Amino acid sequence: MKGSAPKSGAELAAVAVGVVNVGVTLYAIRLVNRHGRRPLLFAGLFGMISSLLIGGIALLLPATTETGWITLIMTLTFVASFAFSLGPIAWIVIGEIFPLSIRGRAASFATSGNWGANLVIALTFPAIVGTNPHRVATAFFLYAAIAVASVFFIGAKVPETRDRTLEEIERDLRTGFASLHTGRGAPPATAEPAGAP
Repeated sequence: MKGSAPKSGAELAAVAVGVVNVGVTLYAIRLVNRHGRRPLLFAGLFGMISSLLIGGIALLLPATTETGWITLIMTLTFVASFAFSLGPIAWIVIGEIFPLSIRGRAASFATSGNWGANLVIALTFPAIVGTNPHRVATAFFLYAAIAVASVFFIGAKVPETRDRTLEEIERDLRTGFASLHTGRGAPPATAEPAGAP
């Protein structure tokens, strides 16, 4: 049947993306408490940045079977990297870092921001690409730059919450303990010198 092969190829690629997304997300459930939130976020962002850059470069090259495979592999790499990092961990951190007194409202605000960012991507991607397929590479490079900025933001602002109670997280966020980035608990109290008032 005329045109059936490309359609079948696109359907297989969509199925592959879905399988990778679900499979890696399920595996991330085991990883998140074993390795912590921050290491997985950094590893996932590295994979996302690499796949966006390599995929973008491949899209600028002449279309061949090889560049087509590279683009597909980088797409699956991006999906897998997202599925064990930003995908599930954003929702975990949203539920952990806000003080109890504002947790409901703050989590609602953060969730709205998350979905709002998804809406921005959905609206801007067609505008960037237009009718020129080569501009997909431009979008990839732009998103890679945003991912690089995310690395710095997480490094500076997102605490490690593994093996910590909600009370410990709230206390340390208020006091600014350096242990927030290690997940190893609050530093021991410094003993007062003898004769201190």
